[in-house]
Amino acid sequence: MAMSTDRKRQIAIDDLVHAVMSTKASEINNEGEKGQIDFLKSEGWTDEEIEKVLLEKALQDAAEEEIFKA
Repeated sequence: MAMSTDRKRQIAIDDLVHAVMSTKASEINNEGEKGQIDFLKSEGWTDEEIEKVLLEKALQDAAEEEIFKA
């Protein structure tokens, strides 16, 4: 079954948004931790929320490291 013109258009727009935001994310990440945290705060994240995510990631990494040691 052929894809509709509207669906093809939506996929093209989705791809464009992803490309633009990917470039923006790379620019923010290239600013380093301060730029990244400033961005997250501008999006409404609190210091506590950011630290919680970082702690959860560190714990997950540590758990995975233990699994790979076994």
